[in-house]
Amino acid sequence: MEPTERFFSRIRKLAVTLESETTKLQKSFDNRDNNEVDSETTAKAMRAYHELNCDVGNLKGQVQDQLTQQQAQENEVSSFIKACRVMEQRVSQDIQTLKEHFENYGYEAPRDAQRLTKHNHQTQILKKWQMKVKVIQQEKKMQARRRLEMIRPHHL
Repeated sequence: MEPTERFFSRIRKLAVTLESETTKLQKSFDNRDNNEVDSETTAKAMRAYHELNCDVGNLKGQVQDQLTQQQAQENEVSSFIKACRVMEQRVSQDIQTLKEHFENYGYEAPRDAQRLTKHNHQTQILKKWQMKVKVIQQEKKMQARRRLEMIRPHHL
């Protein structure tokens, strides 16, 4: 059970108890005029009221603590995100500064048209392997012809 679920189940239980005790207190209050005041019932009702009041106060404190913790976490996350954005800007500026520095000393960055895309790179690698396979196949054919040539003269 998550802390939130536990919290709300406790609040539901408290609400049910509060309603039942309120009903009892209301009955006691209504019966006070009939001179049927029972001091024991009144004492029980007052104790129940005080217990519930304490429980409500405790739950209120817990809720406030949880809210404070969540706000602190939210502030930390916000600060972290802001720091990341600042670092991103700084890194971008540093990269630009380095590019300018290299260009000042004669470095020319490749143009976008000259850069190989991943697909073009893979295509070039595939072509190289196909060429190697063709060379190997040709070598095997030549070896097979040599063997045949070596065998033919013996049969003739």
